[in-house]
Amino acid sequence: MLWFSAMGTSSLTAWNSSLTRLARRWPPYIGPAVTVRRQISVAIGIALGLMLTPAVAADLLPAGLSAQGVYDGDWWDNAAGGIRRGAVYAAHLDTSLSIDAERLFGLRTTRFYFRSFSDSGASIGRRVGSAQGVNNWESGYAAAKLLEAWVDHRFLDNRLSLRFGLYDTTTEFDKNKSQVLFANSAQGMNAPLALSGDNGPSTYPATSLALRARYTFNDSWTAKLAIVDGVPGDRNDLAASDIHVTSADGALIISELRYHRSDGRRFDVGYWRYTNAFPELNRVDGTGAPQMTHGNQGFYLSGDTMLTSTADDPFRGISFGARIAYADVGFNQFNWFASASITDLGFWSRRPDDKIGVGLLFASTGADYLHAQQTSGMVARPNEWVMEVTWRAPLTDWISLQPDVQYIFNPAHASAHRSALVLGLRMEITANFGGS
Repeated sequence: MLWFSAMGTSSLTAWNSSLTRLARRWPPYIGPAVTVRRQISVAIGIALGLMLTPAVAADLLPAGLSAQGVYDGDWWDNAAGGIRRGAVYAAHLDTSLSIDAERLFGLRTTRFYFRSFSDSGASIGRRVGSAQGVNNWESGYAAAKLLEAWVDHRFLDNRLSLRFGLYDTTTEFDKNKSQVLFANSAQGMNAPLALSGDNGPSTYPATSLALRARYTFNDSWTAKLAIVDGVPGDRNDLAASDIHVTSADGALIISELRYHRSDGRRFDVGYWRYTNAFPELNRVDGTGAPQMTHGNQGFYLSGDTMLTSTADDPFRGISFGARIAYADVGFNQFNWFASASITDLGFWSRRPDDKIGVGLLFASTGADYLHAQQTSGMVARPNEWVMEVTWRAPLTDWISLQPDVQYIFNPAHASAHRSALVLGLRMEITANFGGS
């Protein structure tokens, strides 16, 4: 871990800078000003590459190394309402490498992990104006970045895990099975937490250095704690990938206690807090500037369960998930959030791997934010609702199609516009190598 810490920051910054330059100088693949026809052509090329590569390179990776490439080609159409009607094609490529250091180097219970992405920058969110988002892979800018790079070591018969490096909090915090199916961003991290902080918390598309500890008490109880740099990425250049750790950034501290069972029942309680001071929305100091105060914090409760299941697979059937979250009203746009979802895996006997789902999201605008907007002569909506219906249909082991429909009631960033109807179709291509 000390080796990783000593080499990590400068090396990761150099790698991230190289990826950023690539994104800006290679527009045929991930540039924002690329025609839909050109992006579809690139998608077909990447699809063919991901199809053929495993067959060619399946035996090239030694035992202990595993890699994955996932390409998402999303067509989104704001069919009605929102800020501006029209369609976009969003291209996203996610690649990862996992290293079992025990098998490769003899470092017991140690694992290294690297993950990067490239994104076309096409945005359906700008057309819709939803604060909770529409497309969970949308970054809003053309970029190629290193998203994760960490080392994980386990102690005490694998009960204690320490992880250090570039870290995505949503891979382990506020994560549940029921909402994984959906495309809307808020089905991942809850909206009050996702929109908190300065440049957001450490998650896609901007991450920061972190130290995470996880302790498994028994088969049912797990506790997690992460201390994360408070300002991920570069707040002045969203597409940049520089890593800066300064005392002025402060830290985000996030913790979670999880109860889980083998039959799919799960319940989480989480708490987060920023250590640095933030401008209060409705208080000013003697100079008329916003009052800087500590106390930007929040919590969430989350759970899911199987309503029906089969005898041979406890996770095949109908599942239900729900969440509630809160963020301090003095600092954040949304102070209350709730979500619920129902999914069904195996609803059609002829297509046993198809999965459908209906999800509902609600975010309540805080009173301080509403007052601040009114004082500035702007109009803010008291809440935003999103309903999503989606169907994921695997065509083969490596490709799937997922039609998606979302209706956004009162889009928060489009206060002068009507509710929006968004139609989507996601094509996902996955290639896995190694892992033996």
